[in-house]
Amino acid sequence: MNSGVYVITSSSGKQYVGSAVNFDKRFREHIGELRKGKHKNCLLQNAWNKYGESNFTFSKIRLCEPEYLLMHEQRFIDKLKPAYNICKIAGNHLGVKRSTKTKRRCRAAQLGKKHSEETKLKMSKARTGHLTSLETRIKLAAQKGWKHSEESKEKMRGRVVSRKTRIKLSKAMKSRSPAHLGIPHTEEIKKIISAKLKGRTRTKESIEKQKRTCALKRNK
Repeated sequence: MNSGVYVITSSSGKQYVGSAVNFDKRFREHIGELRKGKHKNCLLQNAWNKYGESNFTFSKIRLCEPEYLLMHEQRFIDKLKPAYNICKIAGNHLGVKRSTKTKRRCRAAQLGKKHSEETKLKMSKARTGHLTSLETRIKLAAQKGWKHSEESKEKMRGRVVSRKTRIKLSKAMKSRSPAHLGIPHTEEIKKIISAKLKGRTRTKESIEKQKRTCALKRNK
């Protein structure tokens, strides 16, 4: 068996606990990232830079089947309280706070990236037929007090949607599933919609468009 829980220990006595489906592969990944100075765990990377490679040991502390990895990893995290573990819950990154520098690096790494046509097709298929429940829609509509930040508003000001994008949006709306149609709004939702529309004025162009749309529907 080559899967289980492992511990990385520095000469200071501080440790990092992790789990792996394949010990050899995981150790090579750790060492490779640490040598390049690009390890995702900044605590472990800083210690590696400080003490040097020769002052670290990699040890297997529990052999187990892959399906039990997280369970045993959590037990050792609770028992050893490893100083180099940023995440205190095995397999979970919730609660980890990223520095502003890290956030900027993540953003920069994603800028300019585009999904391949194959990936887009897979994403499209995954979403096809997905319907948002009435309960979820009510919750979304009932959210009060949510506003765009001033920075977001500034970015959106003067933004022009291309004709190609507008045609796509129009087609998407026309092909909406009938399941979305004919569902009556609750009194609470009606009040929210009414409050948002109060005081709004429509342009002559908008009124004319609506008239033409209504006329077309009546003819159909």
